[in-house]
Amino acid sequence: TPLITADIRDVMISSLPADITALWASPVCKQDSKARLKTLAPRADATIGEAILPYLKAIQPELVIIENVEQYKYNPSFALIVGYLSRHYAMSMRVLDAANYGVPQHRERLILQARRGPIAWPNFAPRRISWYTALQDRFNLMEEAGLANWQKKLWKVEYQAMLPIMIHGHYDNHNGREDRQLDVLKASEPSRTVTSSHNNTQRRILLKDGRILRLSPQE
Repeated sequence: TPLITADIRDVMISSLPADITALWASPVCKQDSKARLKTLAPRADATIGEAILPYLKAIQPELVIIENVEQYKYNPSFALIVGYLSRHYAMSMRVLDAANYGVPQHRERLILQARRGPIAWPNFAPRRISWYTALQDRFNLMEEAGLANWQKKLWKVEYQAMLPIMIHGHYDNHNGREDRQLDVLKASEPSRTVTSSHNNTQRRILLKDGRILRLSPQE
């Protein structure tokens, strides 16, 4: 299979194979991510999804799948894509959580499926894997570390009885004021969504033997 590494807007559509039957598009999601601060200026690639339209019109594939964060449905580019697809395809949209399909973290994604014919969704029974199951063979390889000062301040005595647990933090906004919160995950749960934010650098695993482990990007 030929692999083209390039900006979608720089690819000559006429250079692609003539027998393409399916098109999958995952436009840049950072503009619409829940983790993105609303005070930031729009990203330069916020509307790059519109570059899908010439491909759709030229290739006219049998199957089209658009994947992105759930908030992408409010992106003006998505409205243009849906407008075109609705005139030529049967369509269906769902929000799926990767944690239900064997991925050890919650990662919800909007999936739009458009097809020239009946639409079928995979009928998988939920299969959840916990963060503990996914990482337990790495515990002896991970760096030991203490809790961050803000984690110590939010620590509750009852957490000790819940070990092993994973903890990390997030900010809740209440009436314009951001309050630091401590997330506590039992060993039976998938991880929260792994983002590129600073919160991930302060994730900790606390084991029953007293060790406190720092998660690296690999974990």
